Amino acid sequence: MTDLPHSLFKVHIALGFKSEVSTFILPKIE
Repeated sequence: MTDLPHSLFKVHIALGFKSEVSTFILPKIE
C-alpha cells in the first residue's frame, strides 16, 4: 500500500507538467 500515494503523486506531477507544456507550446503552434 506504500506505493499507492507515491504513484498518485507521480501522476499528479505528470499531469501538472503536461498542462504546463501545453500552455507553453500551444500558443506557439497557433
